[in-house]
Parts: sequence; structure tokens; C-alpha cells
Amino acid sequence: STGNEALELLKEALSPRGVKAVAVDWLIPQIEERINIILAQLSDFRIRLDTQKVKASEEDGIKEGLWITVINGQGEEMSYENFSGGEKIKITIAISEALASLLNQIGFRLIDEAITSLDAESTESFVAVLLKLQEKFPQLLCISHLQEVKDIFEKQIMITKVNGISKII
Repeated sequence: STGNEALELLKEALSPRGVKAVAVDWLIPQIEERINIILAQLSDFRIRLDTQKVKASEEDGIKEGLWITVINGQGEEMSYENFSGGEKIKITIAISEALASLLNQIGFRLIDEAITSLDAESTESFVAVLLKLQEKFPQLLCISHLQEVKDIFEKQIMITKVNGISKII
């Protein structure tokens, strides 16, 4: 009957092979590309997103999820944990901005102390990314102690701590 056929079609659409698979197959490459475009401005790293990996034992089959593989400038795949603090910040900023860019209706970005441990060259490339974000969004709020970052903002709110109490100056 038509009702049973419609129910079977709905079950197939909602199954792991249905709409979910189509959305993941379309979305993951989009996110990966956005991350790598941003990451290319900050470093020579790239990432690869995988939605499946082989379980510990091949008899166990395939595990589904989302795994981020970082590929260094020499093409070597490395664990995120193997990167320095500054390198991790670059990767995290690229991922955060790529995900946020999917939601174009958000008209601002807030970056809180994201770049405290970068070297001079990395700070310079991060400032370039901030300048691009400034062009793209009506509001960019950036909390930083670094003078190079402070210098790119026309409007600033300076906060100082006096006797343990933060005050706007």
C-alpha cells in the first residue's frame, strides 16, 4: 500500500544512509576547506577531517565520529597534542572561525586571549587575519595583552587591575 511505501521511504531517509549521510558528505568537505583556507594564512599546517576510522581490532569494524588529523609542512600526519601551544592556537582559531563562518547571520566575532604565546612572525600573520575579520564583520571584539593586536583597533576599552579590582580606564 502507499502508506507502507511512504513509511519505508521515511525510514530510509532518516537512516544512517539517508539525509544524515548526505548532509555529512556535503558539510565535512566544506568545513575542511574553510579551515584550511584560514590555517594557510597562519601556518604551513593543514587538517583533514575524517568521519570514520578503523576500530582497534579489524574484527570490530569501523567507528563513526569526527577526527581531526593535522598535517605539518612536511606532509607528516601528527596528533594535535604534538604541537606547541602557539601552533595549537593557530589550529583552534582556524577551526573556530571556519565553524563560525557557517553561521553568516552572526555579525560579530569575539576573540578572548587567543594569541598569548605566538612568536613575532605568527603574531604578524594573526594580525593579518584579524584585519580581514575586521573588514568582514561589523563588530570584532578582541581581548589581548599584545600591543601588536591592540594597535589594529581604533576603538579600545582599556582595563586595569587596582588592588585586585578591575577598572575601565
